[in-house]
Amino acid sequence: LWAAGGTLDRPGRMQRQLAFLLSFCGFFTVGLLVTRYGGTLPGDAISRVQAAQSVWFGRDPHLESIGFIWGPFPTVFEVPLVWFRSIWAPMTGDAVAAVIVSALFMAGLVNQVIRWGEESGAPSVMRLAVALCVVAHPLIWVYGANGMSEACWLFFLAVLARRLALWTETHDVRHLTYAGIAAGAPRAPPHIVHTESGGLRDRRCRGPAGRRRLGRDGAAHH
Repeated sequence: LWAAGGTLDRPGRMQRQLAFLLSFCGFFTVGLLVTRYGGTLPGDAISRVQAAQSVWFGRDPHLESIGFIWGPFPTVFEVPLVWFRSIWAPMTGDAVAAVIVSALFMAGLVNQVIRWGEESGAPSVMRLAVALCVVAHPLIWVYGANGMSEACWLFFLAVLARRLALWTETHDVRHLTYAGIAAGAPRAPPHIVHTESGGLRDRRCRGPAGRRRLGRDGAAHH
């Protein structure tokens, strides 16, 4: 199973990469058909694209535009994609950015399932059989294509379970670190993003121009 250098063997890596690519193409194709021709993308997915778009193109562009009600994922992953709206309008007009992100995360889930089996010593046929069972579930296709956050949560859940399994086998505490990150990442509090970006916003608000903008915002609230 393990190569001399301590890494997973090359055939297993190629298998995971191929499974990821095929899964992403499948989820993305279904999502593209749904959003561009069916017009049935959930409102929450569309609102997340709108929030990501405000980071670049809002009246007062800043990272806090992703909002403070829902967690920052998957909106933060859509921020780089919405920048390409000038090249391809459906990226935001049809919320294709949300479809891309959910398809990537659900394909990542398939990749994690195969890698977990590989690390456990399961034969190639069994790894693929389990991955096919995962992909065969209708809700995997629903959430892999509809731009919602469930694909993100499932991916991090798979990472969490795989790292915990590795820790029980190797007792390497680094796996616990990765497991903790995977456990907290999907529900990272929105105020963390505000804290990280607050320094940039404060520096931008200094000086006469910044004070005038703050004054206008304060007057608008009153």
